[in-house]
Amino acid sequence: MTRKLLLVVLILLFAVSSYATKGKPDPAVNVSKTRYPGEVEQIIPLNIKSPVALTSDENDLYIIDKETERIYRFGIKEKKLSEYVITPGTNPSSMTSDGKFLYVLDNDDKAIFKIEIASKEMVKKLEIDVDTPLAIAFGDGFLYINDLSKKTINKISADDGTTISAFPMPTAGKGRATEEYGMVYRNGYIFVTDRNTDTVYQIYPKTGDVVNIYNIPELPFMTGITFYKDELYVADLERKVIAKINVKAEKTAYRRNGKSEEVTYREKYKNFGPDTISEINIAIASPSDLPNQEIISKETTPAKYEMKKDKWDQIFAYFTFRNVKPGEEVKAEMKVRANIYEIRYFIDPELVGPLSLVPEDIRKKYLADDIKYSVNDSVIQNAVKEAVGDEKNPYWIARKIYKYVQEKMHYELSGGWNIAPTVLKRGSGSCSEYSFVYIAMCRAAGIPTRFAGSVVIRGDDASYDDVFHRWVEVYLPNYGWIPVDPSGGDEPEPEKQAEYFGGLKNRFLITTIGAGSSEYLGWEYNSSGTYKCTGRCKVMTYKGGRWEPVGKKYETKRETLFSPSEVPSRGCH
Repeated sequence: MTRKLLLVVLILLFAVSSYATKGKPDPAVNVSKTRYPGEVEQIIPLNIKSPVALTSDENDLYIIDKETERIYRFGIKEKKLSEYVITPGTNPSSMTSDGKFLYVLDNDDKAIFKIEIASKEMVKKLEIDVDTPLAIAFGDGFLYINDLSKKTINKISADDGTTISAFPMPTAGKGRATEEYGMVYRNGYIFVTDRNTDTVYQIYPKTGDVVNIYNIPELPFMTGITFYKDELYVADLERKVIAKINVKAEKTAYRRNGKSEEVTYREKYKNFGPDTISEINIAIASPSDLPNQEIISKETTPAKYEMKKDKWDQIFAYFTFRNVKPGEEVKAEMKVRANIYEIRYFIDPELVGPLSLVPEDIRKKYLADDIKYSVNDSVIQNAVKEAVGDEKNPYWIARKIYKYVQEKMHYELSGGWNIAPTVLKRGSGSCSEYSFVYIAMCRAAGIPTRFAGSVVIRGDDASYDDVFHRWVEVYLPNYGWIPVDPSGGDEPEPEKQAEYFGGLKNRFLITTIGAGSSEYLGWEYNSSGTYKCTGRCKVMTYKGGRWEPVGKKYETKRETLFSPSEVPSRGCH
């Protein structure tokens, strides 16, 4: 080989290696740089001992001091607090307003006192049939009151206190404490404070679904909550303040809780003979930059491989081993260094565009049928009719199917990956089977879907994973691809269901984005291999990933993602 030809070969090899192993910015990755929804924008100190309730009219805020049993008026512009009126009852816990009247909830009386704002006179006492009321909100002509003993939020008549309907509190799971001190109704949604989780939940009262979650650790004992001229204000009893909270969000992912990790993923084969394996081929999916991850570097072993791409544009490192003798072991390995983030989309269902806005290329690619989906099967078609009804909003179509799948299925590893109609009829499945059912139903309803496959941190940041995890991404017009995990969110609490719709924890390295069967993976994800043997070959195979945190992380306090009882122990295949 001439020197000139050798130089050309080396340049080409370097170009291929660099393309496959270096993290490249993906122009499609769009992460918000604006203030994270739920962050405190302003703190206003209060000269009040026990602020337990907060509401507003067009001009002022109104605050209850439980210690003195007084209602105070607070002028936002003047930052001036003045005594307004004594509370009608002796144990006030919450307050709301319709702009003309204040409605004061009293625990001892189990009644609502209606006060005319202009005259300061109590004009009505409304008895209520709620065992343990704590918070109240007024909206759309009705009152909403939570019941701590039943863990429900009740919609009642503002005229006679009759209960019309009820739905679960966001944290209404078995063994969960529910202390939701404040509620406010705004544009068709209820916003609830929870002092145990330091969180404000946005709830759609027609279904009880939690739409958005705003975690506010700076406020340890949130009580009252209200909107004043489109701004959200929360009272905190421990800090004795009012805080203005940012709830404005862009139509993209928000990142937080980033950490650096190194993942060594390998697939290996050992030939126990007695004959020689003529060829082993291993495809390892190559991860790319995504909203939840920044790829810093990638290294492969052995260094010799081909670069492949399947019909879903997933890139692979493709390794070939020949003449593997009895007793010999071979392995393909990819070492990835990445920054991993928790991400969340804050979605306003009213801002999700109609299905007619789905681009044609996405429609064609991600509405297509495949054997595991069997979209046209009567089981899938009938399930979609039952779940969706006449719903037209893509967000609520996706949420209704999400809830339907969780109501009809339970998690169980039963071996193999059956087609969606079979899984749905059986009523149980793995994370992959949940994903197949959800994709099939969404595609039947016109919602483009694809799946994401990953290696997972199992408990500690330094850990091993050989069961992996797969979930779904749905395409919502105006927002793009949103993560939805139907098996992860199959929990009784509305809070947990919401966490897995539009969010990911910082424990996943996504290796594979696919929409169906792949030329290199089939229905697998992360990696897949095949081998050929003339004669008899007993073959041992293994695939898995090892996580190692990068840098010293032990000198600083880490957020606990799971309590010991919540560490995922079930397999995910």
